[in-house]
Amino acid sequence: MIEQIKIEVRQAVKELHSLEDISFSVDFPSDMQFGDYACNVAMILAKQLKKNPKDIANDLTGYIKVHSPQNFTSTFSKIETVGGFINFTVSSLSLWNIVQQRQKAVLTSSGKGKKITVEYGQPNTHKLPHIGHLFSYLVGESLARLLESTGNTVTRANYQGDIGPHVSKSLYGYIQVGQPKPETLLEKVQLLQKCYQEGTKAYEEDPLAKETIDAITKKLYTKDPEIFEMWKETRQWSIDYYFALEKRLNVQQTYHYMESEIWNIGKEIVEKNIGTIFESSDGAIIFAGEKYGLHTRVFLTKNNTPTYEAKDMGLNIQKYQDLPYDLNLITTASEQNAYFDVMIKALELCWPELVGKTKHIGFGMVSMSTGKMSSRTGQILSAVDLIEAVKQRVVEVMKDREGLTAEEKESITEKVTMGAIKFAFLRQNVLQNMKFDLEESIKFEGRSGPYLQYTYARIQSILKQLDLPEATSKDGEQLTKQEELYLMRWITRFPSILSQAAEALSPHIIAEFVYQSAQLFNSFYAQCPINAEKNKELQRARRTLAVKTAAVIKEGLGLLGIEVVAKM
Repeated sequence: MIEQIKIEVRQAVKELHSLEDISFSVDFPSDMQFGDYACNVAMILAKQLKKNPKDIANDLTGYIKVHSPQNFTSTFSKIETVGGFINFTVSSLSLWNIVQQRQKAVLTSSGKGKKITVEYGQPNTHKLPHIGHLFSYLVGESLARLLESTGNTVTRANYQGDIGPHVSKSLYGYIQVGQPKPETLLEKVQLLQKCYQEGTKAYEEDPLAKETIDAITKKLYTKDPEIFEMWKETRQWSIDYYFALEKRLNVQQTYHYMESEIWNIGKEIVEKNIGTIFESSDGAIIFAGEKYGLHTRVFLTKNNTPTYEAKDMGLNIQKYQDLPYDLNLITTASEQNAYFDVMIKALELCWPELVGKTKHIGFGMVSMSTGKMSSRTGQILSAVDLIEAVKQRVVEVMKDREGLTAEEKESITEKVTMGAIKFAFLRQNVLQNMKFDLEESIKFEGRSGPYLQYTYARIQSILKQLDLPEATSKDGEQLTKQEELYLMRWITRFPSILSQAAEALSPHIIAEFVYQSAQLFNSFYAQCPINAEKNKELQRARRTLAVKTAAVIKEGLGLLGIEVVAKM
């Protein structure tokens, strides 16, 4: 509808003012009492034409009413000037037809969109994933789903550091404690985390330990048999643990890149471009970023080992060779923004065909009330710690729920736990810093995952009590109350909202839309009963409205990676 409005407005501007290619917007008004769409073209033209925007809007409105095709104007009950804006109000009959005909807004890949790679997660081996990694998993998966939903072909990728100083510190600690073999996977990765912390402390405080750890690092790169088998075994512990976590989070990554498998690619690329793109400085090889308004970074150390910059450059070249992309999205914490600016510039200079194809999304830092997380010092809340803490609270909330088997209660509890965490992380702009509030996340009212899951379950309970034939076109004439009209207006916006969220790479747009959908439904149901309604035409229409609202909530939550529950 937005594009249709733009076409008619452009035609009116062309005819009345002989102007073409003017840029303007058609948006949803902040308050639905002002209609369904608001166009700012008159405000844009005011300076150019040196006229009052209201007068311009009046002229354009009059032209559209008279000269636009009847099948366009008949869609609206009002086309009017409000201040300097042209507002369009869709008629209730048109709204009902849209609601009745509504199919899923979420598309599947058509092959006609872009080929996009989304890289996210990125936890290192030999350490526990903290809630920052959890945030990365949830943001990346939601972005992938948004982009898929708008017709793109999306490949999910994960890049994990399984070699380098952090691994050497963990292995050093592991050797010091006698290389035990714990029984459970959780115990194994907890041991590696503890060994990493002890190794880090020893590296900073003990010169002999520092020398030993540096030697382990060199042996890892040369695959020295003395250390290699131990590294392979402990590395697999971490990989198995991450796969189990990804399964629980319902993330769908298909490509897992390991640093040990690609580090040499970036090194070779840098070496081939010394003297042109890279230069020597004090024995190291650097990229002089100041030439491009950036900063200088080392790509090969004095020991001729590749830095993270070189490795990342090699990774992205390998990704392009494996899955030629139109767009390559990399999600990490925003503290790495400047780093990626340099890396991407170097990448594009080395491989000109990749110019403009790689974009870094720096999401905000995540914290709890206890402050910033650190796996180095041991003050860490792991991803699974957080999940289990939330689940324990959900179990307490759910313990008195009746009519559920033990199996049903466990399944619902897990889904509500994940819904609570995912919505809490994704409900705000992911580019901003956030604090996770456990108690707020599990509330069954307000902006929370459980509230939205509960609203969906409530609708299913209402519908379960009804046995009605499908509503007819005529039934929609019965919907005249404000709550009915506002709910219809709102849910018909979903395809446009979805496009906006995908274009802006902003899951919080979907989160807010789903929340408002639930709010409007609950307001509607409070004033417009369904089961007790005696007028069968009105009852059928309201039932259809409930069915379509539930579908919107389910699809919207699905884009956030949240599963609905049929009962709670």
